[in-house]
Parts: sequence; C-alpha cells; structure tokens
Amino acid sequence: MNETAPEPASLTVTHRSRANIFAREAEWRVDDDRLFWRALDSEDHGMMSLDNVASVRLTVEPGRTGPRRLLRVRSRSGALLLLSSAHVGAWGRQENRSDTFAPLTRAIVTRAAALSPGARFEVGATPLAWYGVAAGLASFLAALGLMLARYGSEMLTGRLLLGGALVLLGLPNLLRWLASNKPGTFDPSNPPLG
Repeated sequence: MNETAPEPASLTVTHRSRANIFAREAEWRVDDDRLFWRALDSEDHGMMSLDNVASVRLTVEPGRTGPRRLLRVRSRSGALLLLSSAHVGAWGRQENRSDTFAPLTRAIVTRAAALSPGARFEVGATPLAWYGVAAGLASFLAALGLMLARYGSEMLTGRLLLGGALVLLGLPNLLRWLASNKPGTFDPSNPPLG
C-alpha cells in the first residue's frame, strides 16, 4: 500500500481592509516569518520581519456597527503597522471583516512569539491613555456635580443644556471603551479576539 502524507496547510494568511473613506484598501498577508502589506490601487507596499517585532497590542473601539478590533504591531526600530477588523466602504459604511482579521492576528501573534522572543503582547490602551481618559472623565463628572450642586436650576439654560446632553450622549461609548481597553498583557498562544 502506497500512502502519501497530506499536503501541509498553506502558511499564508490574508486580510483586506480600508481604515477610513480617504484611505486606500490594503491587503495584509503573513507568511512564515514576514508581514506584508500593499495598497490595492497603487504601488505602495511594505514588509515587516516577524523576528523584529518589539510589541503587539490588541485594542477594541466601539463603533456604529459593533466593536472594531485593532492590532498594532511595532518593530524594534519603532515602525508601527495598524490593522483593523472593520472595513470602511463607500459613504463611511463599516463592514465587519473579523472572519479574516482573527486568523491573520492569530498568525502574526504566534509567529512573532516564536521568532521574536523579547516581544511584548499587550491588550487594551496604554496605561497613560487609559488612566488619562479615566481621570478626565472622573474630573468632568465631579465638576458637573459641583456645578449642579452650586447653581442648580440656573445651569439649565438652553445652550448649556444642549452641550451637556451632547456630552452625556457620548458617555456610553466612553464607558464601553474604558471597560474593553483596560491595559494588560495576554498569552500569545491564546490572543483575546472576542
């Protein structure tokens, strides 16, 4: 009996996304030891060797169509690549492309962990950003409470009321951002992809 070993699975993983309505759609591809990117309608392209990765950071941003996951890959020389699970189409419509973002992220993280032993694997915002936003929010709410206690109904003028309402409308997104982006680290063998 002549048995042959099965073909190994392809080691190339691909993802496409467009960061905003002004950006070009980019294709991201990872193979055994490199991360490639190229703009689909231009000559722009680049590559990062995965043995040169200093840090990988996963964050989440609230969006109109659900959470958008971001992957920041920083090289030892300071170059930064930003990948998104959301694709922004015509008229700013967001499309969730997590089905290709998650496998690409997993491939980048596991290969960077194997090839770049000193790399850091972080989740959430940087501590400075997270604590800065939390302190700013706490200061705003404290000031609002003090103003209401001091001036009461005198504060409820049209302009101030409208401004306060607009700020409070954004509060749920800000609280979601704080909850989902607390700084920390993660195990590269199990990246937190939702």
